[in-house]
Amino acid sequence: MFKEILVPLDGSKNSERILPHIEHLTKTAPAKVRLVHVVGRTNDALVSGQNYLAQVQAAWREKIADLDGTVLMGNPEKQILTFAITRSCDLIALVTRGQTGLRRLIYGSCAEALLRKSTVPLYLARAHVEPRPIQKILVPVDGSSRGMKILPLAGELAKIAGASVALLQVVAADGEKDKTAATLASIQAGLEKKERKASSAVRVGKPVAQILAAAKGDGVDL
Repeated sequence: MFKEILVPLDGSKNSERILPHIEHLTKTAPAKVRLVHVVGRTNDALVSGQNYLAQVQAAWREKIADLDGTVLMGNPEKQILTFAITRSCDLIALVTRGQTGLRRLIYGSCAEALLRKSTVPLYLARAHVEPRPIQKILVPVDGSSRGMKILPLAGELAKIAGASVALLQVVAADGEKDKTAATLASIQAGLEKKERKASSAVRVGKPVAQILAAAKGDGVDL
């Protein structure tokens, strides 16, 4: 499962709102948590960054047992991705909204870049959303082999957390529902063979709207 989790912080209290999620996650699946803070290429920035991470570590050491911090210098997107790959991190976790300047860079365009480019799975949390026990995991799929690559990760997390997996596929027309439902039922059966609790559903409409509606209305935690 998750052995190392990378947590980029931008120096704001807002970015640190990911840490309660990490606390909760590591109680479910113990892992080493690596905090990183990206700064400009000056000695003053380096020292300031080191002091910042030391403060965060001191505040969270009792809540997240295996915790360390590293200051990186340079382009946030490049540094975060390189660190994640070279340190064999299993997950990158961050909130989806930061502040201004460098903070906006990290948690605005950089977060979007990580979504596009990262080969490491991402855990993204809205800054205002409080963590809660993971009992139901919504897994939207689109029928492609690439979309199915999330299933082993979701299934493993569900096993550790004792959660169920809710498969969802959104189609454009009613005529596609039966065939899609049969495919999802087969995937559901595969998960259940591995002792994962699972369900499946097909919705008709626009994917984003339907996924959000399912997340809001179906008791989803992740």
